[in-house]
Amino acid sequence: MKRILRESGAMAVVVAVGTVAPLLMMVYVTRTTTLAAYGAYAAVQALIALLEIALVVRASEIAYQTVAPAWLEGRMADVRTYAAAVVGQETRTNWVVYLGVVAIAWALGPTIGIEPVFATLLGLALPLQIGYGLGKCLLVTAGDLRAQVRGELSSYAVLFLAQAFLFTRFGLVGLAIGTALGVAWRTAVMRLAVRRHWPRAEAGGGEVDQATALATLRRVGRQATLRNLLVGCANNADTVLAGTLAGPEAAATYKVARSLAGMAPKAAVPIWSALRPRMIVAWTARDLPRLRRLIGLPGLALAAVLIPAYAAATAIAPEVIVAIFGEAYRVAAAPFLYLFAGLWIFGAVTGWFSFYAVITGNRHAGITINLILNAAIVIAIAAYGYRSATALAGAVAAALAFTSVFCWALFARHTRDRAASASA
Repeated sequence: MKRILRESGAMAVVVAVGTVAPLLMMVYVTRTTTLAAYGAYAAVQALIALLEIALVVRASEIAYQTVAPAWLEGRMADVRTYAAAVVGQETRTNWVVYLGVVAIAWALGPTIGIEPVFATLLGLALPLQIGYGLGKCLLVTAGDLRAQVRGELSSYAVLFLAQAFLFTRFGLVGLAIGTALGVAWRTAVMRLAVRRHWPRAEAGGGEVDQATALATLRRVGRQATLRNLLVGCANNADTVLAGTLAGPEAAATYKVARSLAGMAPKAAVPIWSALRPRMIVAWTARDLPRLRRLIGLPGLALAAVLIPAYAAATAIAPEVIVAIFGEAYRVAAAPFLYLFAGLWIFGAVTGWFSFYAVITGNRHAGITINLILNAAIVIAIAAYGYRSATALAGAVAAALAFTSVFCWALFARHTRDRAASASA
């Protein structure tokens, strides 16, 4: 327990820095640019974030299902084979998607509300993060939390300084350039941290050849791509839609509301991050009672926290938003409160689900949940949520809460079925 608390504390520092630094930058940007200008930037930022989840997180998930098991079983030659296949596939995919986004933005940007310069610069995050997901997987599997913490903290520092300096000099274009530089630094730091754990070339012959590794990646990758594309849509498509349906001013307002509301669930990230290595071990050992405790007890505690947290947010949200972002953003208070509740339920209380679906190989459950979430969002938006930023936030929050119930139900059923099959 002491180790879990210590590691949770270390991750809490990372999460705090990763939350406060972007918030400070957002405050600086919103106070020095117009609603329309920031809204145009925010719409492209949300689009690229959607693609990052679909591609970068996808690569990490594939690594957890191929590289991590080989590592835990001591098959270091297979680790090298799978890792080379992951990076090769990621290189091809990320570059193709980036070039496609740039081409579409320059050809149709004014029509679809996407600024081509922002798309070109922010889109560099896709090729610049090749290998990052694999590196993070290796550090988690090796249990090297210290290296992960150092790398993340230095990355946040470089990103913040680059964005601040270049935004001051060149405006929103400079902000986009600073973002690309920060992403490049983070990937480089991760690669250096992984080198100390990288298996030697003379580790011996492996059981998996390159052709088998590529076939496995294609099989696993199709489902990982679909699942993370759905996750990216659920997390970012609403901001893009806010700009498309109601203009850049609405996108700016909704972006501020969602960004502030999204800070709250990050308080749970240190807990779930510290539990990840133990979840892997518990699942590998088929210790289902321990796995239930590792997920269920923190989930219940986080659910209980929502009641006082929401009451406090309701009392102070309007004035706090005005104090931070200015009077123009007072209208963001109402959508913030809806999103605060929905994102806490789905992002904090149910923050374990994506990783659980990955390590258990229960890929269909992950896809099903995200299909349900996106379908619920589409239905809610079509019925009511397109009318205003507040209505959009209410629709998204309801969909998030609805989907969270399905996550817990699937977890209970999955572990119960596994226990029954093990005892049969």
